[in-house]
Amino acid sequence: MNQKRRLAIISSLFGLAGIGMLAPDARAQAPTTPSICSRLVVKLRASRATILNDLVVKKTMLPPWIVNATLNPAQGDPAYRYLPPVWRTMGGRGASFPTIESLPGTELSMVSAYAGSGDCLQYQFFERKQGGAVRLLGSPPIESDLCSRDGTSGSLATVLGEPSFIVYGSDNPDTNGPRLNIVRWKGTHWGPACHVSIQWTHRYPVKLRYCGSNSAVCVAARKIAPAVARRYEKYSAEQNADFNEIGTFSFKGFRFQSTLTTAGRAIVSRARGIAMSRVTEDEHRGAPSWLRNVIPGDVAFFSLSLDGKLYVATTTGGPDRAGLLHWIVPHAKRYFSEVGAERENGSLLVVYQPPRARSQQLVPLAVLTMHSGTSGIKSIEAGDGYVP
Repeated sequence: MNQKRRLAIISSLFGLAGIGMLAPDARAQAPTTPSICSRLVVKLRASRATILNDLVVKKTMLPPWIVNATLNPAQGDPAYRYLPPVWRTMGGRGASFPTIESLPGTELSMVSAYAGSGDCLQYQFFERKQGGAVRLLGSPPIESDLCSRDGTSGSLATVLGEPSFIVYGSDNPDTNGPRLNIVRWKGTHWGPACHVSIQWTHRYPVKLRYCGSNSAVCVAARKIAPAVARRYEKYSAEQNADFNEIGTFSFKGFRFQSTLTTAGRAIVSRARGIAMSRVTEDEHRGAPSWLRNVIPGDVAFFSLSLDGKLYVATTTGGPDRAGLLHWIVPHAKRYFSEVGAERENGSLLVVYQPPRARSQQLVPLAVLTMHSGTSGIKSIEAGDGYVP
């Protein structure tokens, strides 16, 4: 696991300061020392512009409050030969080669590697002693499975100048924000865990890429597109969570408007059938067979009511979101020529003419690209204990 990959996993953070309380008998008590998470939150709340710039724009950590340990290949570190033999046999066959992180000014270090189908972090803490020997240390009070497939990772860092181990993750799909679990190293043992989280506010810009003869459909679709993008973002996160839990996508039907009528269910079924028949026909002209599995999962069909009229629509994500639709929409270049050049992440909304019972093709009426961008900070909170 190289440093760029580790930093890519780590793009996350922070929360609400705890306050000392009086005992029930109201006698004065010694003030409780605020946790490192509470102290960090005080700094972060006063520096929201720095948070947005570092985490969103630069996609880095938050110096000077959080500074990552130095990271180097384990084989070049003198301590490597004193570590347990398992670290000298790790690497290849799906596992990354070990690296060693060290905190300057301390004896604390960590050897780690990523391994297994979940790309999970294997780690061991140790202290460097004179002569190059090491003293192995126990693990902090956290869950053992830190897997990049689940969006979690861990790293040594100094937090407000104090040696710590940080577990990086994210909040649930509704908030889509970063979260840290922080455990201080107290010189002889690990302290209790605390957590910090940030919730973002988002903007959803849309752009009309194609409009057919019915401009009213395009206007109405553009109005509801940001709401579709928000719902699809949550839906995609739910699908990924299902994949991480059960090893496959659940293929729950995407639904935008709450009520699914009999007529809406019928046109969605008809449109999906047309799409799959096109894929079957295109296999004879070079379409890859995997489209039969990818189209149902990555092209979400749903009914859409605009100005009291019922249509069928699709949302599609990924960097080549128009590429899949080229296989199921005749004369696709007419509708997606502008979209094809747009490679950044986002999703695609297509509103189709409602297919009649004997229809054999899907006819787009409006094509819009939708994006999600962080626009600000909704909340910064802290709490005691480890949050998985």
